[in-house]
Amino acid sequence: AANVPVFFEPVSVHKSVRVVPFLSKVAYLSPNEAELGAIVAQAAANFDCGPPEAMGATGAVESNSSVLHALGVKHVLVTRGEDGVYASSRTSTNSGEGHEMRIPSLAQLRVVNVNGAGDCLVAGLVKALVESSGTGSLEYAVSYGIAVACAAIQSEANVPRISNPDELDANAWHVFSKRKTRQTHST
Repeated sequence: AANVPVFFEPVSVHKSVRVVPFLSKVAYLSPNEAELGAIVAQAAANFDCGPPEAMGATGAVESNSSVLHALGVKHVLVTRGEDGVYASSRTSTNSGEGHEMRIPSLAQLRVVNVNGAGDCLVAGLVKALVESSGTGSLEYAVSYGIAVACAAIQSEANVPRISNPDELDANAWHVFSKRKTRQTHST
C-alpha cells in the first residue's frame, strides 16, 4: 500500500454509516454531531462495542470519538457549526494517549448560505495539511479549514471566491489563537 492517509467526510447521516466497515483504514473522519452518532451506533451494532452516548448528552462527542479511535480512526474532527470543531487524535488504537482540542469558529458572522460550508472546511483543512508537507499542526489545519468555512457561509455561492488569501490566513491564525487543547491519557 502507498501509506496515504484516508480522509472521510460524511455527506449525510444516512450515507455516513457506509464508512463503518472501513474505520480501521480511515486516518481522518469529519462528521457533524448527528453523523458521529449514526456512525457509532452502526459500529456498535457491527462490532459489539457498546451503545453510543446519546448525542446532546454531556461528554457524548468525546465518548463517541473514543469509540472511533478504538476502532482505528486516528483523527476525529467533529464539526459543530457555530461552536467550531472538536478534534481528537490518538497515537495508536491501543493507547489512550493523544490530545483533544476545541477550536472555535469566528465570532459574529453574517450567515448568508450554509450550503458547502462543511466541504469548504475539509478543503481548507486538507490544503493546510498538504502544503505543510506533514510538518504543520492539525490544530492549524483545522483553524484554516474553519476560516475557509466562515468565508463560505458569508457568500451567496456554495464555494466562495477567495479574493484575499492574506485575510483568510489572518482569520485562521485568529481562530488558532483561541483554541483549547489538552493531553489525554488512558485511565
